[in-house]
This record gives sequence, structure tokens and C-alpha cells, in this order.
Amino acid sequence: EMYEIFVIQSRNRYIKRAFSSYVPPALVKRLIHEPGGLNLKGEKREITLLFSDIRGFTSISEKLSPEMLGMLLNDYLGAMTNILFKEKGTLDKYIGDAVMAIYNAPLDDPDHPILAVRTAITMQSTLKELNKRYQKQFNVDMRIGIGIHTGKAIVGNFGSPRRFNYTAMGDAVNLASRLEGQTKYYGVEIIISEGTLEGLGGAFMVRKLDKIRVKGKLEPVEIFQLFSEGATPENTALAEKFDMAMESYYKGEFSTALNMLLDIEKFYPTDRPTQLMMERCQKFIEKPPEQWDGVHTATSK
Repeated sequence: EMYEIFVIQSRNRYIKRAFSSYVPPALVKRLIHEPGGLNLKGEKREITLLFSDIRGFTSISEKLSPEMLGMLLNDYLGAMTNILFKEKGTLDKYIGDAVMAIYNAPLDDPDHPILAVRTAITMQSTLKELNKRYQKQFNVDMRIGIGIHTGKAIVGNFGSPRRFNYTAMGDAVNLASRLEGQTKYYGVEIIISEGTLEGLGGAFMVRKLDKIRVKGKLEPVEIFQLFSEGATPENTALAEKFDMAMESYYKGEFSTALNMLLDIEKFYPTDRPTQLMMERCQKFIEKPPEQWDGVHTATSK
């Protein structure tokens, strides 16, 4: 009897110690009460992954003293982590200024794509608020890019008994990280994969951006821009017009697509995806592609 209590208490302490910096306190409580739901050995499960990264971080860090940079980063990472905890995310790790979070592990949550997307939207709106203070305090204006992908990955406790690391591994992780990188190229704040979109049930405003082949992956993926402001009349009109232009583009009708894109540019002169597609159409009109499958090979990470 005493021994059993001792075993349970020490296991509870272990769970508390291992998870309290990774997951929201409410989840730690659940882990303690439902140990059956916790598989630390490594299991394959569907999860949603979120990667966020600060744009132009090098130039920010060159502007600030190490102490100021430390203050800025701690403040920013603290705010972002609170948001993902609120949406039941698990903090996988900080990679310098980047944040990696997983949803639907260690505990099940069927709404994981929605939770990740809500996290991204709140991160972007919170940063806009924080920037008012950061401009005064640090003379910086921060921007972040976020990539989200839903897919199968191996999740579990990898590492040694001394260094606990509950993390996700596999193809899905690389793809999510690549999507974050693509936000720079497309000039948008949030990119999600078709896998994530399927789990959203039409609850969020997106536009289909492109079909791409990312580095290290042969299968093309469809990617979507998620509008953090939601379905404003401007966003809805932009998405519809862009969609029509892209239909012609996918068919290889580059002149038709270009004319439609030029029309969009009149109303949305700062829309980077429109500018990119115009450049591509012009290039393909001058030198038509030998084989056309509509897929863009992303060379940049």
C-alpha cells in the first residue's frame, strides 16, 4: 500500500517536472489523472505542427546590445508561449528566435488544426500590439512568419533520462518548418497546408497560393495563405480574383492569367503573391515550360 502510494507520487512528480515547462498547467493536471493517455515511448499519430520565426532577426540583433536583445526575446517568447498554452499547444522547443509547437500530443484534441490556426492568428495580432511598445523601448518593429501543417509524425520522449525532450519527428515536421520559410517568399504572414485546411471545416478565411514541391519532398503540396483579419470584403474579393487567375495559370494559359493578375494589381498593388505570379507568367510566356504540371519547385528553405 505505502509502496504503491510512493510509486504513484514519484510518477506524478516526474510528469510534473517533465511537462510543466512544455504544456499548459491544466494539461499537466490531466496527464497526472490520465496516465493511460500518455505514451512517452514514441508513437505515430496525427498532429498539427506550428513553426514561427522572426523576420530579419539578424539585423534586429545587430541593432541591440546583448542585454536588450535578451530582454526583447524573453518578452516576445513569453507572450507567444502564453498564447499557445491558451490554445492547448505543447511547446516543443525554441530554436533561437523560432518557436516550434505541437497540437494533439501528448493528449488527444480532435480540434488540433483549429487550435493551431487560432494560435497563429492571435500571435500575429498580439505582435502588432507588442510592436507599439517595442518601437519605443527597443526601436524595432518585429514581423513574424508562421507555417502550419497537419500530418502523421512520431511523437514521444527522445533523449536521455537526464535531458527530457518530448518532441515530434518525421516528414510532417520538416514540411511545417519549410512552410514557415515560404512565408518570406510569398510575402504573407501565415501559410497552412492542405492537410491543415481539411481540419478547419471552412471556419477561416484562406486563399489558395500555389502547388509547391519543397526541398527534400517529391510529393507536391497545395499551400494556402491564412488571412489573420478574416473574411473582410477586400480579402474575399482578392481570394476570388486570384483563384480565377490561378485556374488559367494551372491550365498553362499564361497570357490570360497575366491579364487577370494585372487587373488584381491595380486594386492590390502591394500583394506579393500577385507580383510573384505575374513574374512567373511573363517568364513562361517568353519561354514556355517543356512539361507543365502547375507545380512550383521551391528552392529556398
